Amino acid sequence: MSEDQLQFIDYRKPQLEMGDYTFTTSHRYSSPDGLEQYSDTLEELSIRVRCERVAINAEDIYAQYPPKGETGEYSDTIPHIALKKPSLPWARSAYSDGGEDYEPWLFLMLINQADIDQGLATAPVAGSIADFRQPIDGVYFPTNQYNSLATDDSLSGHEQVMSYIDVDIGLFKDMVVKQKLELKKLAHIRRRFVPDTVSDKVVVTISDKEVGLLDLMQTSVLDLLHIPSASSKIAVVKEGMSWLVKTVEEDYMLEFDDTLASNNLSCFRLLRESSVLIANRFAQTDTECYPQGMRHYSLLVSLENYLDETILAEMDDQKVKRVRLLVTYHWWFSCIKNPINFSARCKQLDVDSLRLPVDKIADAGSLRARLESGLTGMSHKFRLGDHSVSWYRGPLAPCDVGGASKIHLSDEQRGRTGDDQYEATDADKLLVYMEEDGMFNISHAAAYELGRFLSLSKPGFMQALMNYKRKKERYVRLNTDEEYRKESALAAGITIKQLPYAKLNKDTSSKERSVIERWLFDLAHLNSIPSWYLLPDNHLLPRRTIRVFNIDAQWVQSLWLGAISLGGRPKSTYQLFSDMHNTLKEKIPSHGMILRSDVVWSYPQLDAKFSSDTQASNEKDFLIEHRLAHDAQVYLAKEPFKSVSLALPLESLHYGVDMGDPLNKSVVQGVNTVDKFAVPFYDSNRKIINVGVLCSLFYSTLDGSDEVSEDYKKTLDSNTSSISPAQLGRYLIEGEPKAIYKLGENG
Repeated sequence: MSEDQLQFIDYRKPQLEMGDYTFTTSHRYSSPDGLEQYSDTLEELSIRVRCERVAINAEDIYAQYPPKGETGEYSDTIPHIALKKPSLPWARSAYSDGGEDYEPWLFLMLINQADIDQGLATAPVAGSIADFRQPIDGVYFPTNQYNSLATDDSLSGHEQVMSYIDVDIGLFKDMVVKQKLELKKLAHIRRRFVPDTVSDKVVVTISDKEVGLLDLMQTSVLDLLHIPSASSKIAVVKEGMSWLVKTVEEDYMLEFDDTLASNNLSCFRLLRESSVLIANRFAQTDTECYPQGMRHYSLLVSLENYLDETILAEMDDQKVKRVRLLVTYHWWFSCIKNPINFSARCKQLDVDSLRLPVDKIADAGSLRARLESGLTGMSHKFRLGDHSVSWYRGPLAPCDVGGASKIHLSDEQRGRTGDDQYEATDADKLLVYMEEDGMFNISHAAAYELGRFLSLSKPGFMQALMNYKRKKERYVRLNTDEEYRKESALAAGITIKQLPYAKLNKDTSSKERSVIERWLFDLAHLNSIPSWYLLPDNHLLPRRTIRVFNIDAQWVQSLWLGAISLGGRPKSTYQLFSDMHNTLKEKIPSHGMILRSDVVWSYPQLDAKFSSDTQASNEKDFLIEHRLAHDAQVYLAKEPFKSVSLALPLESLHYGVDMGDPLNKSVVQGVNTVDKFAVPFYDSNRKIINVGVLCSLFYSTLDGSDEVSEDYKKTLDSNTSSISPAQLGRYLIEGEPKAIYKLGENG
């Protein structure tokens, strides 16, 4: 297991159900002879267990597919949503008496524009608790559920905003009621494990005896794996092959890799855990009625109380025509026949160095070389009011401009004018006059001033810088005076090891120094740099492009110099600059790329990597990435690269089937396709999936195949001839191919 791994779990209920609890502590004791027993109540503690009920915040959503507001070919896709809270779908009950097996109280319902136009459903509406009181224009909502909401003091009463939809009873029954027993199959836990490269636990050799101890769930062997054994628990995934280890701080997966020698154990740590809900309906297209794409609404609705037999019977008795459902979260997307997906978008990307397009510099004449080096002509107003045009280039350069390992600013630019002689730094010392062009290059001078402006807005940094310089100057002064006094004392025949009033030492400023280091580190990552300083001309970054660059170390060092020049004290500024460079030079990036595409906002979990060769082997993660604009992302690395790749991480893989008519699903076990079958529907016109039959088809296909091991067949549920929620999630999952881009010599 050399790459990231996914683990699927059927469900997870919270340790405590929602509600009020009282914990009582008591002291029980007896008389010395043991004949009398006593008990004293010491304290009572009341707590309330709460969780989301009427709305789920966007920050609690890890991923959703199809992407919000996106248009593409999704007719072979089953929408899904991943929540950051693993137990949330099971934290409440779809039954009033809590008598469910492990059906979730949340259900991902898919409604399309055709449903709305035909009167089968409404688009999401914002309302309040009053909108759920019966009767509601002939629309049904459980009375006991309304009463529960109205008396829930965790909600802000009638001011609480609640979204809802009204759904035709026939459509509701096809999607929910008729599949009541199968709703539990539409939710599961997904866990992502990654190689534990932070420590020395990547690969460990253990003995056969220690393998046996793991199978016996003995935690003593964990010390050999450098995993804390105290309060740890081991669960056997596959005897003699893989184990889950739960510790107080982290979870791990241990597994033998078939590609490694015997008893070489790979260790992986849990990176992320989320709960996933899958819809039971496919997106649809209709080019005749909706040529621009049919809009679909993915609605995470609450089924609290709706699965009670009494509620279902009440709906039948009242001959209900429509039901009202509370919507906790929703998003929309549009489905068209033209394939606009991750792969198609990646194919549209143009890769080049960060410079102006050829057509923009074709008539530049003798200045073309300047423009090709990334320089841009900028309007420049001088101090005395004169106007001219000067060259400017931000920290992102298309050519080699020197690495971060050396200091590119001269002693004079940093304020040293001679032996132990210093003067204040200023931006003018960083101006360069390019006599051949008759123009100034203001790039580094502008960086210096920007460093000052940005730092002035950071009070924590400013206070640390002032204190550091003051302490540094005081230490030097006291230390000098101490040496003079010691020499005078020795001349008088007196020996003094250290004067009591000169105890200040170099370590007194360590706290301030760390604050300064953190701010300069952030500046080197270009986190706070305004976009117009990075890209002075919009034409440098056209849409649907990847632009690679080198980072101008002198620009970054000018930025630093401006930041630490505040507060004066030139000698301290000079020494601090040298110290900070020595500390940070191996930690800051020197290369990078900018991706500008709708891929950025369509796939927020995009995974970008780089490689030092064009074959994209031995890929590495970028040192840092941050959003430049809604459709632009910056990626930085310490080393040069010759290829980059874009892919969707395991959490972003979607659920779907094989494209075609009819829709088919291939059953893949390992690397082999076992078989495929037609997707079963409750309503083929509306593409509502028959989840129960689907699970039975998966079971019969796997159970009847010679390519599936007998050990794996034992994990299937022979009593129901079906598969579990975790297994359904595993077999429905679909991937997107990785996009790899080879860079030219200039990249």
